[in-house]
Amino acid sequence: MHIDPVVSSARPQCVLLVEDDPMLRRCVTRMLEHLGRRVLCACDGVEALEIFRARSGEIDVVILDLSMPRIDGPAALARLRALDPRVPVILSSGYLDALDIADDVQGVLPKPYTSKQMLELLQAV
Repeated sequence: MHIDPVVSSARPQCVLLVEDDPMLRRCVTRMLEHLGRRVLCACDGVEALEIFRARSGEIDVVILDLSMPRIDGPAALARLRALDPRVPVILSSGYLDALDIADDVQGVLPKPYTSKQMLELLQAV
């Protein structure tokens, strides 16, 4: 597997991926790792906030699913912003409701998305 050195050295390096679907979480993790990123995974907003509190200094960007159990994406986003208002967040959603809060994020990945779409957003952060 060949990874372009320019792509692999581009920021962000560490991604907090928040996705409740286990199969999609594994697939996106592999895509991110193939792009040379380090991935921390959370299955919902509660776990994402725990990981972010413990490791925020390592996290360059958060990819946040909107529809999740326990704490949904909008509530998790508000709590992430309270912890660090500058952390870049990319929303991931299969629903158009992502556009309602798009002003507070660096981008929206409409599901399903390609690794090219993800890379373009990551490079723009």
